[in-house]
Parts: sequence; C-alpha cells; structure tokens
Amino acid sequence: MIRSHVFLADLQRSRGDTASASATMGEALRFVGSLESQSGLKQDELLTVINLYHFKGDIERELGQPQPALQSYRRALHFDEQLSARFPGGRAQHSMSLDLSMVGDALAELGDLKGALDEYDKALKLRLENVQQHPDNAMYRRELALLYDWMGHYTGAPFGLNVGDREKAEKYYRQFVAIAEDLGRAD
Repeated sequence: MIRSHVFLADLQRSRGDTASASATMGEALRFVGSLESQSGLKQDELLTVINLYHFKGDIERELGQPQPALQSYRRALHFDEQLSARFPGGRAQHSMSLDLSMVGDALAELGDLKGALDEYDKALKLRLENVQQHPDNAMYRRELALLYDWMGHYTGAPFGLNVGDREKAEKYYRQFVAIAEDLGRAD
C-alpha cells in the first residue's frame, strides 16, 4: 500500500504537480504509523519506509521547505540505522549514504555549511567502503563521484555559498573528475 502511494506521488511530481504529490505522501504516512509499531520489519518493508521519508523530504525541498525536509531525511536515517543493524551490506550502506547526503543538502539550504559537510563526510566514508567492497558497481561509483562534486561546491567552489577552502575543494573536484572519467571509459 505504501509503495503504491510513493509511486503515485512520484508520477504526480514528474508531471509538476508537487502539491498533489505531497498530499499523496501524507496518505502514505498514515500507513507507516502501523509499520513503525511493529518489531522485526522485513528488509523490503524497511526500504519502503526509508524511500517514503526520503521522497517526502525531496518534495518538501521542492516546495521550498528545507526544515521539514531535514526532519524527513533524519526520519529516513532512523530507519536506515535499523536496516544496517538487521541487514548489513551494500544496500543498507547505500541507503544510509544517500540519506546522509540529503541531510547535508537540507542543512546547506538552511545555511549550515559546516553541518552539511559533516553529513557529507559521513556519507563519504560509507560510499568509499561500498565502492571498495563492490568496485564493479557503477551506481555506487557514480554516487561517490556526485558526493565529491557536492563537497567541492560547499568546500570552496569559485561560485556560490561555501566555506572558502579552495585547496580542499580542488581535491574533491579532482576525485570527481577521476571517477567520472573512469566511468566514461567503462560506458
């Protein structure tokens, strides 16, 4: 049931109807309450709840609401922790790293660049470990490259809001370029 609501909300969002997508997500949240009270959720149930909160945060950010989005991403992280504890592995690490980076994005939108970079750093550790354990997984490598790109932006890009460390930003951008070139050769 929850998954169907998420798919419907995604369809509404893709048509540009963010308000309807948000309302549909609200309906899905009613079902999450019953799942949250259960112990021993299956892996797919945990992933569905995580995806719901992640997607809810995305919609809230699109609506210009970074504070509620931050709360949604942190709620997703709560379930990521359960997923990692009960079903450790690449899938759990990937999910947690995505949500950590989204917490970072929301913090950056709220002007907390140090907090954003702290969350990105946590995500980076997970992504590096995941890529090391699964070197042939292009999706994990792409996500790692994208994180390096964002870290470069907020660390010291020549444009936009950043903490002013151009040297460190250059290192992140060089990592991004190296992975992107490697992925390009593989495609």
